Amino acid sequence: MNPSSPLVVCGLLLMAAGLLVGLVMVRWLLVKALIGVLALALAMVSGLAAVNDYYGYYRSWGDVAHDLRGQSPVQAVAAGRSHASVAVLTSGSIVSARISGRRSGISRRGYIYLPPQYRDPRYRTMRFPVIELLHGYPGSPGSWLSALKVTDTVDRLITTRQMGPVILVIPTTYQAGRGPQECLDGRVAKDDTYLSNDVPAYVRARYRVASAPAQWGLLGLSSGGYCAVNLALRHRAEFGTATALDGYFQPTDGPAAKVLGYVRRLEAANNPLQLADDLRVGSGPVPSIWLSAGTGNGDDMNQARLLIAALAHVEGVPLLLQDHGGHNFYTWLDALPPALIWNWQQLASPQQRVLFPLADQSTSTATVVEPAVKHRKGSVTVPPARRNALSRRHP
Repeated sequence: MNPSSPLVVCGLLLMAAGLLVGLVMVRWLLVKALIGVLALALAMVSGLAAVNDYYGYYRSWGDVAHDLRGQSPVQAVAAGRSHASVAVLTSGSIVSARISGRRSGISRRGYIYLPPQYRDPRYRTMRFPVIELLHGYPGSPGSWLSALKVTDTVDRLITTRQMGPVILVIPTTYQAGRGPQECLDGRVAKDDTYLSNDVPAYVRARYRVASAPAQWGLLGLSSGGYCAVNLALRHRAEFGTATALDGYFQPTDGPAAKVLGYVRRLEAANNPLQLADDLRVGSGPVPSIWLSAGTGNGDDMNQARLLIAALAHVEGVPLLLQDHGGHNFYTWLDALPPALIWNWQQLASPQQRVLFPLADQSTSTATVVEPAVKHRKGSVTVPPARRNALSRRHP
């Protein structure tokens, strides 16, 4: 029985109820106090278990144990090593490193996934495309490894030829203990500068990654989805793709407005809907964008459709609608494989697509809101009336 099972919640609640009955029946004051403390503790734990059952963060008791020790599964393997350490996985490898930024002055722990081809002598000169993964709030880089099993997923997709090799960069998106910061340059820290400039600079200086900005993508979940789209539209010459799993797309619909101090000028500069609406055909590179939303959350679907409408005059945006999906890790876990597959198809160079041909098989159960047409790399959704208005992405 795993910690996300409803039986765990029911069991804890029944135990708490039993203790409350005992609290009424027992006469000794000391025993009453002890039973009361235990009942309160069980009630709190059952509440946490109910939240976990809804969001699906912990999938095993091992994940719980790692988190209680303040370790991700990777840190548990690589404990005791300084600065950067490598833990070899079944196929790829994961590096735990402190990613420091000169421009932002930020230094935070993060992870870098290297595909098995990275250490293969046949590809020793290859420079790989990159996807930067942005967690939400509350969250941590470890949630991509423990709750979403992203490295296992990429290993499987590469092995089954649903995507080619890619490097994943998983930074910490905000300063711990300071509340949501939404990847913005705010009063707490210069998170925009860190994630859009310093993290790529750190990785490019140490690993064989592609130099072309069009081969660097951003993929975020929840508030990390806002981060991905906002950063990509603010720095259009630096990113080839932006992917949001259940994101929001204007500051007033999330914590971003508060982070920006409710200053309208700053809100406008960090409003993906307005940034998208202001784009003009031929005005420069535009990142390709992919969205997913669960049909069980109307707000997430509405946000996605608003962004699609705002971008319709320059590009079509694929939307994965997940039946009965909520704003939780269960839904994001299902959306992750098609999101990764689409990103690789967009980010890989023509030579890489020849070297790593994809198997001819279905890659997702996406429900797309507009008919799809071929455009640039891979397939994107384009409203028929807007096909002649597509902007040209950077090479």
